[in-house]
Amino acid sequence: GARGARSSAATTALEAPLLSRFDLVFDLADGGGAAFDGAVCDAVLADARGLPPSPGALLTPADLRDYASWLKASALPPPMLTPDAERVLAAAYRIRRREAAAAGGAPGGGATLRSLESLTRLTVAHARLLGRTEAGLQDAVCAVVLSAAAAGRAAGVPGLAAVDPVTADFVADADIAYAADEAAVLAAVAAEEALTAAEAGGGEAPRLPPADGGY
Repeated sequence: GARGARSSAATTALEAPLLSRFDLVFDLADGGGAAFDGAVCDAVLADARGLPPSPGALLTPADLRDYASWLKASALPPPMLTPDAERVLAAAYRIRRREAAAAGGAPGGGATLRSLESLTRLTVAHARLLGRTEAGLQDAVCAVVLSAAAAGRAAGVPGLAAVDPVTADFVADADIAYAADEAAVLAAVAAEEALTAAEAGGGEAPRLPPADGGY
């Protein structure tokens, strides 16, 4: 069926409590399309024949394996969350609970603490992937974007572009694409913090730093 037409629980036949144990669940629906089908066939057949990647490929599978091996052997300490990353994750969790409550009617609407734990693991994993010892703002933003892509929607972040994991390709300029995502996430965080402060009867929430413009 079309992407988004069925829930992950319906697609996988797994109950929500079990699905919540996975950090990311992507519904890879086959939307068809001659150009996409041709590209998939070319890639699979080229790999079967042992042909090298296309000349435009930035990283080969062998490059990725070598980098993963280097990370494992580097013995870097586990990345620690920075205060800015914690604020983004906390706001994203509150946004998810508001959305879930609005959809299901119950407080939290089924968005449990596992949602926050999942975002935290994704943030730390992104930092480790880049060989960092701190998981900062950029890592948290990427975790929120990944989580939204898995959900197939903006997930409470207006302006965040929807991503289809089946047909998505590398963007022309990663810095520009990241800057747009970061600006959207920070705006959603600011709105959520202001709403939380208003509900608590407090003052203005502290501000996050401006977008850093990319990697």
